[in-house]
Amino acid sequence: MPAQKSVRGIFGCMLLFLILSLNANAQEEIPMPGMDSIGDTEQANTEFRLKVRGYVEDTFNYEQSKSQSRELLLNSTRARLNLSGSPDKSFDFDIGIVGTLNSGATEFDLADYMPQKTVPEAAWIFKQTIENQIFLQEAFGTLYMPGFRIRIGRHKSYTGTGYAYNPIDIFNYKNPLDPTYEINGLDSVQGTLELPHQTEIQGFMKFGDRLSESGYMLRLKTYFSGWDMALQYSENTKERVDWETLNTTESAADLVQGTPFENYVRRLRWRLLGGEFSGELGGLGIYGEGGYAFVKTRGDSGTLTHAEKDHPRLLLGMDYTFDFQLYFIAEYLHIGQGRTDSSEITLSDRMAYFSGEILSTNRDTAFTGLTYPLTDLLDFSLYGILACNDPSAIINPWLLYNIRPGIKLSFALYVPVGTEQSQNGKAGPSTLVRMKFSF
Repeated sequence: MPAQKSVRGIFGCMLLFLILSLNANAQEEIPMPGMDSIGDTEQANTEFRLKVRGYVEDTFNYEQSKSQSRELLLNSTRARLNLSGSPDKSFDFDIGIVGTLNSGATEFDLADYMPQKTVPEAAWIFKQTIENQIFLQEAFGTLYMPGFRIRIGRHKSYTGTGYAYNPIDIFNYKNPLDPTYEINGLDSVQGTLELPHQTEIQGFMKFGDRLSESGYMLRLKTYFSGWDMALQYSENTKERVDWETLNTTESAADLVQGTPFENYVRRLRWRLLGGEFSGELGGLGIYGEGGYAFVKTRGDSGTLTHAEKDHPRLLLGMDYTFDFQLYFIAEYLHIGQGRTDSSEITLSDRMAYFSGEILSTNRDTAFTGLTYPLTDLLDFSLYGILACNDPSAIINPWLLYNIRPGIKLSFALYVPVGTEQSQNGKAGPSTLVRMKFSF
């Protein structure tokens, strides 16, 4: 059975990782190319040397389905190979290739996560498949000149000071249940001009299929009296699926007859004016980001008229490390476009949340976390996400075991709390086990 193969797969991979760790020269955890934020790259080394690094990880997911009263098992193996070098002191390059291999419950139906009254007759359109793939995650070069640097290619670029959420970043999606996990690169160019008094002007352009759908950002960043601050203006076209129009009997029949799925994808042009800050007061870290988004649909908006409403976006956060090594973090997220009651959440809202098109269906969200080192090698964390307007929550404990340099084992548990009418719908409890070997 697929589930039994998934269980055998994870233990097989774990055994392989342990064997490799006894014979290979494992490295400390390394930053992937492009993990730095826009403009924060150090100058290239003067000696050329091709570096080959990467990782192999295996992730096992278990979920208890509430609606089907059955277990869902998914095993995903992921590998990344990094190639980097500096042919000249003024130029360096990075390449990241990623491959994934999945087994078990790779096909699932998002209708199982919806309140029954919101599931339309054409619910088969909700079926999703997790596919195996090999892709170029990053491939870019960076040119360094006195007071100026420019990067071009496929690379990571993101802004914001938040840990779980970055509401002013309209180019990327961060999963608040696993916010440090790597994101994919964007086909783009970015440049940074250094000014006096620790100030920089940063420019960014993400290439689109057409020039009118390309994304842009202009950013002024400075450091003053212990505080990092930035102002930015950004534009980007973001896609939203019109699930309410798509999931009708008529649309289902049209799809069978060959109507392109693209006909139900709406393109929203976002223009956001915002800023961010971070600093410290008496040992307490304080940070925030926010702005105002102007949204306009290109063409027909379908049923997504609410999605094109202009709105404010705000995040305020704080963190603190106590003398006994307990680390505390708390964030408040406000999305002016969000719903204030579970009865207002539409089918398109729910699907956009599950697929990562929006950060939250709620207008107000709270995120909290505690981390404590149980031993020198074992850390325990407890996170919680509270959707304040439903209300509903997700309780999320983690255990991270540093087996040895370059080998990490993670355990996570996700416990949704709330009625099925809330943002979490009929999602059941789930768990994650991840083994990562970096080389």
